[in-house]
Amino acid sequence: EIYMNDSIYKLISNYPELKDILYEIGFVDIVKPVMLNTVGKLMNLEKGSKMKNIDIKMIKEKLEKEGFILKENI
Repeated sequence: EIYMNDSIYKLISNYPELKDILYEIGFVDIVKPVMLNTVGKLMNLEKGSKMKNIDIKMIKEKLEKEGFILKENI
């Protein structure tokens, strides 16, 4: 399980395989270490999907296909 409001930095720190998956989805800046270590600490999947104009439903489907369950924070 991963949470939508966790920072992208935290998600990738906990699940390094997410970096390639999120890159494929359209979060192309996460492969740049400086971006991941700065903006990635402030950005979460919900904010990032809005900023990159990526449908959150598509992100959820892709992550589920890869074995992750995307949940909203309580």
